[in-house]
Formats: sequence, C-alpha cells, structure tokens
Amino acid sequence: MKELFTIFVVDDSIDENALEHYLVVQWSYENLDSPNVIALTEKDILDLTNQGVFEVISELNNSLIGYGEDDWILENKVKIEVLDRLNIMNIKGSIIDKLKNLLQYSIYKNRNLYFHFY
Repeated sequence: MKELFTIFVVDDSIDENALEHYLVVQWSYENLDSPNVIALTEKDILDLTNQGVFEVISELNNSLIGYGEDDWILENKVKIEVLDRLNIMNIKGSIIDKLKNLLQYSIYKNRNLYFHFY
C-alpha cells in the first residue's frame, strides 16, 4: 500500500482548538473517506508542486507547503486569496477541484485547512 498524506478540514464534531495537533492529524487518517479529507500519494504532491499550487499557497500563507512539510492556513483572508489565485491559474483535475471545495468549506465554517505531508 502506498503511503498517504492528507489535506483536510476537521468536521464540526472536532474542536480543533482544544486538541493537540497530532490528534487533529490523526482524525484525518481515521476519516480518509470523509469529503473533508483529500488523501494524496507522494506522486500527487509532486504533481501539485510542479503545477505551482503549493508555491502559490506558500507565498500567500507565508509558509512552506510541500512534500515533507506539515502546515495549515488559519486566516479566511488567505484562503480567499488562495482560492482566487487557483481559479486564475485555471488548473484542472479532481484534486484541484477537491482542494477548492475544501477551501470554500473552511471559509464557510471558519475552520483551519491542514496540509500533512510527512
């Protein structure tokens, strides 16, 4: 089985501010079938990197998102900017569509968007 990595937004059953970070990450792996979780392979991460997706997110979030990294987007303002930029980039694919949906959900629910790539 390939190693999986996650991009996710916890659902309303989780108080992400009350839990240790590792428990929030653990939730994503226990809920890989959730619409709030995108399960990625190393190849998926490298493809998104090559398409410039993580460069945009890192730039706007003032962070480093990529293979071997663990980060999150807290501010809705940044999420909106990322979503706008992804729409301008006009990248196609199911992972990008899911990422856009997660960004919208995290804005609507005022939840953090997590990237767990190690």
